Parts: sequence; C-alpha cells; structure tokens
Amino acid sequence: MKKAGLRIALLVLVLVTALGFMPQSASAAYENTHKNTGNYRQDIIAVALTQVGYRASDGNWNNKYGAYFGRNNTAWCGWFVSWCAAQANVPTSILKRQGFASASSFGTPSYSGKNYTPQPGDLYFQVNSNGSVTHVGLVVAVDTSRGIAVTVEGNTWDSSNVHGVYRKERKIKDHIFGVPNYGDGGAKPHDHTYGNVSYESSH
Repeated sequence: MKKAGLRIALLVLVLVTALGFMPQSASAAYENTHKNTGNYRQDIIAVALTQVGYRASDGNWNNKYGAYFGRNNTAWCGWFVSWCAAQANVPTSILKRQGFASASSFGTPSYSGKNYTPQPGDLYFQVNSNGSVTHVGLVVAVDTSRGIAVTVEGNTWDSSNVHGVYRKERKIKDHIFGVPNYGDGGAKPHDHTYGNVSYESSH
C-alpha cells in the first residue's frame, strides 16, 4: 500500500514538474519590453518590433490588441497600430486610436507612394485594385534602392496562414502612407536597409 502511494506521489511530482517547465504559448510571450525614450517616432517603432511573431490565439481574430480597446474578435490591424501608439505614449492628438484602416481615421495626412518616400514611424496603408484602403501597418525601415518599405503589421499572415504580427516588405509606389506629426521635424537622415530595421537605436 505504501509503495502504491509512493508511486502516485512520484507521478504527481513528475507531472507538476513537467507542467511547470512547459513553454508559454507564443501569444503569451510577446510583452512590450521597450522602455520609452520620449521620442515618439523611435518609441512606436521599437514597441512594434517587440511584437513581431505574436499570433492570434484562435489563429484569426482573437487577439490582445483589440481586447485592450474592448474590441476583440474584430479585424485588428488598426488596433495593433493603436496599441503600439498607446504603449509608446504617443498622444491621440498626433495619432488617434482606431481599428478602421484609413488615413483619415488616424488623423494623419496621407500621400501616395508614387510621389512620397515614407519614413520609419509612418503608417502604411494597403490599397486594393479599386483604390480602397484595406489594411494598415507601421513602417519600420525603408530601402530606397529597391523601392521597398519594411513594415510591421498586425492581423496579417505568413506562410502558415495564421493571423499575427509579422514583418513585411511592401512596394512603396503601390501604396499610401500616413504621416503623423511626431514633432521631431521628421525622420533624421540615415540609411535604411532591410537588414537594419531599427531607427538609429539598438532596439
């Protein structure tokens, strides 16, 4: 009888130990670890980069960004941008909190990539074949030699078709860009390459 009890106790101990070392879900691991500097442009980029790889818990619309604004289980690309802005302490007078993907809803002027080169910290708006805006993300770097904006976007997908936060490359000329007035006189001159997605920082 004592041996049976000992076996059960050992089994429970093994299970508790195993469960204790089980990895967290991918979604649970993506906390904002960035410490704000007060430079809104740099901070919103750094916050977005901490989220790359986050996935919706149901693979679609169940996500923490919409939930933060009380709007879970809806299209959430705009809520991701809004969450990054909130985490970076960007005032709503500079960037409105919004789930709907349009430049006017975020309160920023917008420019066509045909005649504007975006800067890190700008909003990226995806435009479909009839000219309608269908999606929004954040520009984190620009490769002018290839005409590419490197973005971080929520409610998009990778090869797994699981909705999440991923880094993308977008052709500048095919899209529209929202330009928040961060009050820093615009992005400082520096080279942007796909291999260096930070904005003059170590983030």
